[in-house]
Formats: sequence, C-alpha cells, structure tokens
Amino acid sequence: MKEVKKVWSAKEELEARLERYDEAKKANIKILAETKNYIAIIAKGECINISIIKGRTENDFLPDIYIEQDYKGFCKKAQINWAAYGSQDLIHTQEFINNLQEAIQIVEKIDNKDFSNIFNN
Repeated sequence: MKEVKKVWSAKEELEARLERYDEAKKANIKILAETKNYIAIIAKGECINISIIKGRTENDFLPDIYIEQDYKGFCKKAQINWAAYGSQDLIHTQEFINNLQEAIQIVEKIDNKDFSNIFNN
C-alpha cells in the first residue's frame, strides 16, 4: 500500500493540481507570488480569479490567507487569519511565526493590487 505524504510544499500542491489540466487551461494560470508554503496564483476563465495555494507542514500550522477581489483581477484586500492554535511549545510557536512571515510576504505582494492586465502580455 502506498504511503500518503504528510508534508508537501505549495509548489508540489500546485503541480499536483495542474496535472489534471490541459495545456490551454495551464496557459491561463500565472504565479503572482511564491514562498515555500504559499503560492498566490491568478487564473483566467469567465472572470479573473486570484487564489492561494497552501502546502502542508508537519503540524499544519499554516495561517490562512483570505482575498477580497473583484471579477477583473483586482485584489481589494488580502488578509491573514492567524487565529490561535491553543497553547504551544516554543518549537511549534517558532514554526508558526516562520509560517506567518511567509503569509505576510504573500499578502504584501498582492494586497490592494490590480492584476487585470496580467494576461495582456
């Protein structure tokens, strides 16, 4: 029986998702920002949609990133949900802080930005 992988990067998650897409659909997806645990992508279909792909850590202490956007590719607001995970030891707290810093890097690159022309190039 094949062992299920418990830890993967955001890049591995995105690649797994893209395996199901044909080349035309893949051509309509672009990476906006990337860290080990997060990738912000934009996809063009009937509208332009910004999404966050998350990896998975050993303890899954990855804060969520929420996006408020319009249908044209404008990210009105990107926010991090860093709700408490309960009491944690120092090692897990440091892991969470590192993951929170990655989430901040992604939010800084997409918050209040207009990506509506990204597919015109």
